[in-house]
Amino acid sequence: MYSRIYDSIKNQLQEILKDKHDITTELVWSKPHSSNLGDLSFPLFNVAKETSLTPQDIGKELIENFPMMSIIDRFELKGGFLNLFINQNEFAKIILSEIISLDKYGKSNLKEKKRIIVEHTSANPISPLHIGNIRNSILGDVIGRLYRFLGAKVNFRYYVNDLGRQIAPVIIGYFLLNNDGIKPDTKIDIWIGKIYALMNTFLEIYQIKSEFESLSLIPDIESSSYELSEAEIEYYQAKLDTSSVDQQQKERMLKQLLKLLRVQNSLKEKLSELYLQLKNLLVLNVEDLDDLANKYLVGYLAGEDKEMVD
Repeated sequence: MYSRIYDSIKNQLQEILKDKHDITTELVWSKPHSSNLGDLSFPLFNVAKETSLTPQDIGKELIENFPMMSIIDRFELKGGFLNLFINQNEFAKIILSEIISLDKYGKSNLKEKKRIIVEHTSANPISPLHIGNIRNSILGDVIGRLYRFLGAKVNFRYYVNDLGRQIAPVIIGYFLLNNDGIKPDTKIDIWIGKIYALMNTFLEIYQIKSEFESLSLIPDIESSSYELSEAEIEYYQAKLDTSSVDQQQKERMLKQLLKLLRVQNSLKEKLSELYLQLKNLLVLNVEDLDDLANKYLVGYLAGEDKEMVD
C-alpha cells in the first residue's frame, strides 16, 4: 500500500521531468533517516546532470508543476534532495478506507509453500496460571492466523493434560498427604506447586543415591533415601576422587549432588513443615519412588490413570 502511493507520486514527478526536459533517468525514492527530512526523499543529482540546471533549480521546478494532492503536506529542498512530507491524517483515511472496502485486505499467497506449526500456551500443569499464559495464547493464535492469511498451511499445538515424568511424583505426594489427612493450607495451585518442588527434589535425591549405590559407593551413615546430609556429600566426594568412574561422570555426579543439597536446604527452610511431612510419609510408604513414578506414567499411557488415583 505504502509503495503504491509512493510510486504514484514518483511517476508524476517523472512525467514533469519528461515534459520539461525530456529526461528519462528514473527517479529513486527512499525513506529519510530522520523524520525531520520528510517521509519520502528524491535525490536530484543524476537528473540535474542531464540539464544545465542545478539540483536546487530542478527541485523548484518540480514543486511548482506538481499537482498538489490532499495526501501531501509539503515539499522541502535540502542539499540536492527533494523531501516530501505526507499529510498523516489524509494518509490514514486512505489506508482505512481501502481496508474497509476490501473483504480481505492484505491477503496473499506469500507463504503458500510453507508448513508451519505454532505451539502456544501449553501452560505448566503444576504451577499457577497467570496473565502471561493468556498473553501467550493470544500471541500464538494471532501469529498462526497471520500465517494462514498469507497462504501458509498452519497447525496449532497446545499440549494439555499431559502426565509428563515430572507430574507423577506430584500425584504420589498429593495422595500421600491427602490419605494422611493433611489438607491444603493455601490455594490449590500453589499447594500443588509446593508438592511439585518437594517431590521432584526427593525423586532426584533418590536417583542420585541409587546411582552411587550401583557403583558400590554406599556410605555407612544412617540416612533417608530421600535426603542428603553434609556427611554423605563428603563421603561421596572422597570416594569419587579415588573411583574408576570416568572424569566426565564424576563431574556430573558431583555437580548434581551439590545442586540437590542447595535445593533441599532451601526447601527445608522455606517449606519446613510440609518438607518433614512428605519426607516422613515417603520413608514410611514408598520404598522406591523412581519405580512408583514410572508405574504411574505407564498407567497413564495405558489409560489406567483414573483407577490409579481413585
